[in-house]
Amino acid sequence: EQLTLRMTFIGEELLLSRVSLLNRLRVRELISVRAAYGRLSDKNLPGATGTYLLPPVSQRYDNVPYVEGTFGITNILGFLRVEYVHRFTYRDHPDALLGAVRVGATL
Repeated sequence: EQLTLRMTFIGEELLLSRVSLLNRLRVRELISVRAAYGRLSDKNLPGATGTYLLPPVSQRYDNVPYVEGTFGITNILGFLRVEYVHRFTYRDHPDALLGAVRVGATL
């Protein structure tokens, strides 16, 4: 069971449109928030009969949703997106990435 929320704002006339070259290329800024909250049912717990063990870098959600925020630029060459991702919750796990650069393409 999982509930996921994604919100993305893509600025049309906010900041980057004021830079002449970026405005001609139609590059736009974006701000995004993603959140997920859920739980595993007893029959899907790792190690239960017939289920796979989760990798050691994964962890279970407590009573706090997972939340990350991003900011970056989109519409690079018409289909690329580059954004910096910052994790707001579950930062205390030893292998947690607190921030990273994400590159994506929309075809």
